[in-house]
Amino acid sequence: MNSRTGLFSGLVSALALLAFLVMPPAVAAQQTGTVEGTVTDARTGALVGSAQVSIVGTQRGTLAGSDGRYRIANVTAGEVQVRATFIGYRTQTQTVTLQAGQTVTVDFALEQSAVALDEILVTGTAGRQDRRAQSASISSIDASSLTETAPITSVANLLQGRTSGVSITSASGTSGASQRIRLRGSASIQLSNEPIVIIDGIRMDSRQNQLFGVGGQVASRLNDINPEDIESIEIVKGPAAATLYGADASAGVIQIRTKRGAAGQSFQQTVSYEFGLVDQNWTPPANFGVCTQGVINAGAALCEGQEVGSIISDNPIMREGVFRDGQAHSFSWSGRGGGENFGYFLSLNVDEEEGTLPNNEYNRYTGRMNFDFTPRDDLRLEASVGLGRTDNLMPINDNNIYGFIGGSMLGNPNTVGRTTQDGWFGGNRQTQAITSIENTNMVIRATPSLAVNFTPTGWFSNRLQVGVDMTRSEASSFFPKNDIG
Repeated sequence: MNSRTGLFSGLVSALALLAFLVMPPAVAAQQTGTVEGTVTDARTGALVGSAQVSIVGTQRGTLAGSDGRYRIANVTAGEVQVRATFIGYRTQTQTVTLQAGQTVTVDFALEQSAVALDEILVTGTAGRQDRRAQSASISSIDASSLTETAPITSVANLLQGRTSGVSITSASGTSGASQRIRLRGSASIQLSNEPIVIIDGIRMDSRQNQLFGVGGQVASRLNDINPEDIESIEIVKGPAAATLYGADASAGVIQIRTKRGAAGQSFQQTVSYEFGLVDQNWTPPANFGVCTQGVINAGAALCEGQEVGSIISDNPIMREGVFRDGQAHSFSWSGRGGGENFGYFLSLNVDEEEGTLPNNEYNRYTGRMNFDFTPRDDLRLEASVGLGRTDNLMPINDNNIYGFIGGSMLGNPNTVGRTTQDGWFGGNRQTQAITSIENTNMVIRATPSLAVNFTPTGWFSNRLQVGVDMTRSEASSFFPKNDIG
């Protein structure tokens, strides 16, 4: 009886505490007003859409719409500071006096800035910090703008050539294969040189998965992320990353921020479809041989009618027409918006790619939901969940000498038409046999997270965040009975 009473009392106390944090006092709810206005370019007068407008010292803020207008409701009455920021412009702050029940208009005319010292960063800090106050070397990438103007299919595409000190190397040309990422070169001989990856404050598993029997081809879990969901990327280079995130970050940190809605933002949705062709763009070299008397007597097909000492050539992979024209399809939908004190972002994405070799396919299906709720000026709740599934079919290739490329380039023209090699390196290892081997890798991923931001005063803020990166991976290799020869 006592244990039940104690459990019940503890539950009531927890619910009461939660209600106290989430529900603002009735009196305070009545002492609020609204701030609205327009954000424009000071030089041209053009509207500045997506500018971030916030109330200094609180968790309230919003994004300006495509028409440059913004609206922030439930702002505590009194003297308030309104701040507007946008990439490429100087931050501007205005102070106004807001009466209870009043709507105040605050317009901003932002000036362009050649040096972005006032740019806001979030990497390595509990709150936000100006770039000028950050000692670490940090580069920022506006991912949302890049995905609108360039055919971006992976996170590696977003990083390639966007900032100094970042090296992206493709280890394979097959669809779904990973890229090696290095920040300022290699940092260790024994430890991993892969940078750690953080999504919305939660560290994710970005290791490369070695697949069996495919000649060293690897799949990176970084490819599971849909680049259309990314708002911005911040890259911490050099040893300073270890001081912010620990010894594991000695090779650098890649912090990804996904898109979010904002309070007062009207509903906006984006639908896109992309189609492309995948071309081999490379022809493997041919093999050469000499028609000796023994080879001619053995009935080599290419030496038939040739004189002793004649040079013959063969290219098995081209002779059997192994390469094909691949295709890539991508469908993406996203929507964002918000009410008086909440914002949301939703997205769905389907990517399907067919490589230039048989048994090479890469399919990715992702979805994301981000929800922000600001019940009070000093309290903000953020909930996120990302779901995804990746199906990857890898061919026998790369440094596997019995694969398509290796088996063709190491073949012998003297065996064409007279042995089980038929010009290839291995016996009974022609196109039909290699194609019948299937190597599949299926990954299901979920990344839920919850964050609570509490700012009791303008100079003191707290952030509590919990999250997990859950991954289920299944890899299989199927070798059928070889009945050739």
